[in-house]
Amino acid sequence: MIEQFNTFFAGDAMYNTYLIMLVIGATIFIISTVLAFLGGDADGAIDTDSDGIEDIHADTGFSDFKIFSLKTITAFVMFVGLGGLIFGQSTLGFIGALGLGILMMVATAYVLMLVLKLQESGNIDDAAFIGQTGTVYMQIPGGHDVQGKVQVALKKGVREIFAIADAPIPTGATVKVIALHSQGCYHIEKVD
Repeated sequence: MIEQFNTFFAGDAMYNTYLIMLVIGATIFIISTVLAFLGGDADGAIDTDSDGIEDIHADTGFSDFKIFSLKTITAFVMFVGLGGLIFGQSTLGFIGALGLGILMMVATAYVLMLVLKLQESGNIDDAAFIGQTGTVYMQIPGGHDVQGKVQVALKKGVREIFAIADAPIPTGATVKVIALHSQGCYHIEKVD
């Protein structure tokens, strides 16, 4: 350990450069990891508009593969420094360190792309309910004045929607969603 400090202060420029790159890269990596666990976002996929509403990016396939981001550049710097210390200060060692840095930069970008594909907004378009069948959860009295509730199975869960019908429909009856009546309220009919 003391020998390494002596080497640093003795003026070996390549060794010093690799060590500084490793320390800077590792420091930024540790800070961004701690922020991620505490809920901060150093380089994520959620943006906040000026009105405070969060905007989750949709999965756009390979365009999510961002090679230049804070996390990938940090990985590059950290692993070039580590590779330089491992492979030595020769020309071949520099090529090895650069190759390791590029490999880890691409690997980090690929892992981040896979993680971003796991995001989902959870929003369902109103039109997705039309044509679906469900079960009356709260009796629908009939007419267009009073609403009841219907449970509809969609994608990955059961959703409750407000509903109206022309005729009264009791709780537990199977119904079909016909049309969107108003924002969040659907017109349904009983299925025989």
